Amino acid sequence: MAILAYCCIILLFICFILFTNEASPSSLKPCTFSNFERIILPCNITEKKRKAVYYMNEECDLKHSDSITPPKPINDLLCNCDAGYGQTSNAVVNITCVKCKPGQFNHGGEILSDFTNWSDSSGKLGLTYRAYSYCSDFLSKKQCESWGAGGNGEYLVSGDIKNTTDIRCFEQSYLVLNRQFSGLPGNNKISFLYRVDGRECDIDHVNYCTNGLFFYVNGIQKMHSDYQFQWKEFTTEVDPGPVQFKFLYQRSCSKAAISDVAFIKHLSMVGSFSTESKCSECPAGSYSSLDGATECLKCNQNYYQDKIGQSQCIPCPKGEFSGIGAISCFKLPDCTQKDFYLLPDSVAKCKKNSSGSWLRNQSIYVPKWPNVSDTLCNVLTNASDQYKRPDNPQIMCYCQPGYFLDVSGPIPKCTICKLGLYSDGIQTECMPCKSGYAALRGLYMDHFPEGPLPNVFKQSCSGEFCKDEELIWEPRGNYIATRRLPGSFETILEVIGVEIDYFNPVLTFSCSVDCRLNSNDSKLAKLSHCYLKYYVLKDGQPYFDGDCVDKYSSHLRNGTIFTHQHNLTFPGNYSFRFFFHHEDEGKFSLISFEARIYYVDLLGVKYGSAKQCTECPAGTVVSMDQSTCEKCPNGTFSRKGSTKCTPCPLGTFASEVGSESCIMCGNGTTSNARRDDCEFNGCIFSPEKDLNFDLSPLISDGGPMYEVKTYRTNSYLTQLFYINICSKKHDNTSCAVNSVETDPITNTNFPTQKLLKTMACKRYYFDKMNSYSIGEVLSFEALEGEKKRSGLKITLTGGQSCWNKWRRYISPQTTILMICDLEAGENRPEPLNNFTAIDDRNCIYEFMWKTLYACPLCTQDDYSEVFSECKNGYQYKTKTKKNKCRTAVGEKEYSLERFPCNLIATSISSKSPKFTTLVITILIAITLIIALLIILIYLIRRNRHLRSNLFAPGQSFSKVQHEDEDELVDNMQT
Repeated sequence: MAILAYCCIILLFICFILFTNEASPSSLKPCTFSNFERIILPCNITEKKRKAVYYMNEECDLKHSDSITPPKPINDLLCNCDAGYGQTSNAVVNITCVKCKPGQFNHGGEILSDFTNWSDSSGKLGLTYRAYSYCSDFLSKKQCESWGAGGNGEYLVSGDIKNTTDIRCFEQSYLVLNRQFSGLPGNNKISFLYRVDGRECDIDHVNYCTNGLFFYVNGIQKMHSDYQFQWKEFTTEVDPGPVQFKFLYQRSCSKAAISDVAFIKHLSMVGSFSTESKCSECPAGSYSSLDGATECLKCNQNYYQDKIGQSQCIPCPKGEFSGIGAISCFKLPDCTQKDFYLLPDSVAKCKKNSSGSWLRNQSIYVPKWPNVSDTLCNVLTNASDQYKRPDNPQIMCYCQPGYFLDVSGPIPKCTICKLGLYSDGIQTECMPCKSGYAALRGLYMDHFPEGPLPNVFKQSCSGEFCKDEELIWEPRGNYIATRRLPGSFETILEVIGVEIDYFNPVLTFSCSVDCRLNSNDSKLAKLSHCYLKYYVLKDGQPYFDGDCVDKYSSHLRNGTIFTHQHNLTFPGNYSFRFFFHHEDEGKFSLISFEARIYYVDLLGVKYGSAKQCTECPAGTVVSMDQSTCEKCPNGTFSRKGSTKCTPCPLGTFASEVGSESCIMCGNGTTSNARRDDCEFNGCIFSPEKDLNFDLSPLISDGGPMYEVKTYRTNSYLTQLFYINICSKKHDNTSCAVNSVETDPITNTNFPTQKLLKTMACKRYYFDKMNSYSIGEVLSFEALEGEKKRSGLKITLTGGQSCWNKWRRYISPQTTILMICDLEAGENRPEPLNNFTAIDDRNCIYEFMWKTLYACPLCTQDDYSEVFSECKNGYQYKTKTKKNKCRTAVGEKEYSLERFPCNLIATSISSKSPKFTTLVITILIAITLIIALLIILIYLIRRNRHLRSNLFAPGQSFSKVQHEDEDELVDNMQT
């Protein structure tokens, strides 16, 4: 019973639960449209359609009587709406494209303009933007750098190597984006802004340069640019379907002194597939005021917008400012002393005072915003008087150097000095120079009064504050300065097309850059965010560049003035460019950097004016009109301040125009009639009588030079040497350098080769067309003692200065030991003492040359005559060498002559007195010797005692021996 009761209780409990669940209403609400969210799937590339599906984003009661029917998938939707239109986002069915409302926009594809999230949390680059970047390099000392975000995410920048001292060779930085385009042909396009900062590679002879930025679409090159330091826009159409975009920035061995980087920003891809084609809200700092906007406009300067989806921007309150695209305004900072500057009135406003001096007013100014009248800083009402009025309200009137203050008319003006006259700008007339001095013309600017800048200056600018480019650089009295503005921009000040005709032009200027983040100099902006660079171009090609404040002095980017001077070396058409980069680290914070140019002096301008008299340097003389210093011609020289050129004395020469002195010709040579070179006596050297060396067969006049033998493998850095004695004329296969010439008709440059006027040179194996002269003046030297007939020594001096092991530049010296070798023929020079290579650490180059032509020419005394026996009434006479020598070119090595025997005797008797005397002396000597022998024998025979002592000491002769000897003597007497 208990068990049955227990089971009944359980059944009753289950029934209660079931009844309760069925009887109580559901806790879930009925389903509505808000419970479902739409997802638009990616486009089908083949069909160019996409599908919309729905999912429940919040749980609801589908069985409730008030619930809606779940929305069904929608097929055959358009992939993208046209630009300015977007798909309706609230409708469940019948999705259509409608115009975007004010405060909204639809680009019709994709815009990449904010790269703040370029690097994700794992450090990978570009994944958020469906892009990837990589790089490769060669001969680099540090790992290459891929594309990265810069400028607070405003742009992408290639791997940058400025600020490093390493040489980076053949580096390539790649940026790749893969996209799908669905628009009809002609409706798909990509556009972007780009900038390249690097040395141009327009012609082959530029060795250290940037190859530039390349852009490819599906592997086909669409753009290549090495355009310098200015933003440009590029647009190209693309075909529907999958598309790969590739950006490549490439450089070739650029050095740290050259900016070497590329920038890309605002990538617009119209017609590219997006996950959902809809109208988007304008971000904060921007607005769209019209229906169907394709892009939002940034708020103008001194306006802001802190909300999204707005149709207009809000002006900043009084006393506050903002940059372009601002989301808030900032209070104006209080003006400091560095914000004020003195600006004198123009010369036209000069007035003559009671003492006869011409004066003009000057006033204190504070910088203002471009395009608006508000000041850049807040001038305090209790500011010191020094900020309100100058100490000297009037200053003297003066002009730019080379001009004089012309007060002959009703209005004072500046008038340029005539040719041969000069003025420092203060004088009221131009003055002549004294003897030996010239009024060298130039372009001189050292003060900048009220009004526009001198018309030689041109300006350009890119960035937030560049609507009115004429107002970026402005006159400040004693200097030119950029307006002190917040934001990010670059501005260029340049002088274009200055014709220079002086042989030694010089550029001098002073500049400064103020990159202070606060007034006490305790913190400066990053070097890459604030710098002033300068560039010089010659005939349209980069010549050199540099930094106003280099990286080693970057801590002095606080307004410290630096002076730079450069010898331009060659006449030509020059342009000069100052490039100021201003990047705001805090995005429109209270930062405003400034660049200044204090003065510019350019000596040698063809149509310029003179500011002073200059003593003509040695090697030049004053021209007839005293407007320039002219170089002395070849064969002459001059001292400093000379009025005429002096011919070189005999035995000296001056091969170059503008020589300061004459050079002594080497031993065994003499100067030619023009005194512009030495003559080598046909390359014949005679140190003494009957000792002559003729090296003329070794001259390669107009042909290839002799390459010095080397016993090392031609590795990349092997040095090669070339020699051509007694001649500076040769072909272009050895001693030549790269050069550039200008076509006088088209005025265009073209690369060429310049042959070095030298008798010896060196170059590296890898650099065929850059040789160095190591011998231009030749001297013959005889060897001493017994070696005088075994050869001679040649010394070559002069040439390109060499850096020796003591870290000094000295003139090179080359010696060639010419060794007589009758079996060597012509042969080639080689390192001295059988070394495998030339050791040039001391700038002394030593060679030896074993050759037949280093042997002395044979003379008559170098031969012996040999006669044959008399046969059939004839004898033969030949000459043979008894000394080491060579016959002259064209002569026979030996001779064979046939004579009648009696003619030989006659010939012998008719020899020269010297020969006859020698023969007679020999015959007399032989006769005397024979006579003495006979007498000696006779005496020995007659003197028995002597004979016994000589031939038989200690023995006596017998009587028979005595008798026999007496008989022999008697017979000899008879």
